[in-house]
Amino acid sequence: MSEASIDHPIRELDPFAFFVGHASRIKPLGGPNRGPDPKYGFHTPYFEYRPGPVVFTIRFHDLKVSFGELGIHVNGFVADSGRHAVLVGSSRADMPELMREGTEITVRINAVRGVTYALFGFFADGTDAHASGMTITAQELGAAENTSVPAEAFERTRFGNETIGQVSALVDSGAPNFAHPISQPLTQSQLDEAGIGGAEGASDRWSEAFILKVLERYGVLQLGARGLMLGGSLQLAEAIAARGCQMVIGGEDSLPDLPANISVWPLNFAELPDDLRGFDFLFSMGTACRLETVDNARWFINSAIRSLRPGGIAVHLVDWLATSDERGFATADRLPLRRSELTRIALTLISHNHEVAQLNFGGEEPDDQPLVTPVEVNTPDGPKTVEITPFGLIARA
Repeated sequence: MSEASIDHPIRELDPFAFFVGHASRIKPLGGPNRGPDPKYGFHTPYFEYRPGPVVFTIRFHDLKVSFGELGIHVNGFVADSGRHAVLVGSSRADMPELMREGTEITVRINAVRGVTYALFGFFADGTDAHASGMTITAQELGAAENTSVPAEAFERTRFGNETIGQVSALVDSGAPNFAHPISQPLTQSQLDEAGIGGAEGASDRWSEAFILKVLERYGVLQLGARGLMLGGSLQLAEAIAARGCQMVIGGEDSLPDLPANISVWPLNFAELPDDLRGFDFLFSMGTACRLETVDNARWFINSAIRSLRPGGIAVHLVDWLATSDERGFATADRLPLRRSELTRIALTLISHNHEVAQLNFGGEEPDDQPLVTPVEVNTPDGPKTVEITPFGLIARA
């Protein structure tokens, strides 16, 4: 169920092959010659990739640095077009922080057929960086020569009017708000605000209402938008289709008497097919937590987002182990996730150049704290009661 288990080739790129012999600002890398650009860090050759997501990973070896910010541009170029290369993606990294944290840098783009791409690294304000070497890899996550995936499936969605945007902190400490949702749990105040009843049966009612509210707020619940349900109720799919969306229900072999704008796609949630592409939004209810392990849950969320067009919205409802961050244990049919695991999933999505709506784990007032349900789990020390609640994770491709 890992990325490596699917045909997603990884190719290594020469960081200094575009400007042969030019010295890099990262000493003593590059070549012996002083180039015309004093900000130059590296520049890979231009290559064409499979249509679809491509993740570039940059790693420095034995990095020593006290100052400098690395800017990274991904440029796209169409040969024989008569046009210059254009910027299609970017990122930046504080080099001293990179040295301390020991983390790699990733940049994600969506490749288009017929376009070649290269990475350019630069230091606008200089640096004193030294490294024994650096590697750049490109992992192609797109479909391999799959004619069932049209090129337009990788074009940016034309729906969406709300930007998740960059935030100064991943976690928000305010009270969860139903009218303006971010990544957040069920609370009593949201039930009251939305007018969707009391605590009895609240988890499913709130989860469906939350999905609808998120899709509405982020502008994808519109006529002509294409949505994918990876676990949820037929009633929810029908409610979305009634707004004029084209809905695909994943995981079902067939369903009787469906409206014309609802179809089914037989699939195994543990092995999402590579041609499941071109959606403007997707959502799941509890699916990630029914895949037996935390690694599988993480894989599902990270893989599902590849089904979206760039800019598409994903909403995943998961079971959160709300009152403890101890290692969770599975119930009969699901594995609640800890706060640290939700945070890690969010950081992984961000590292692949996706946006994640801020995480909110509840406010201070009693009605703003998670509305939990006690469930019994089996542990090595015997049965134990834990408290779980649905948590909605929002991301943009």
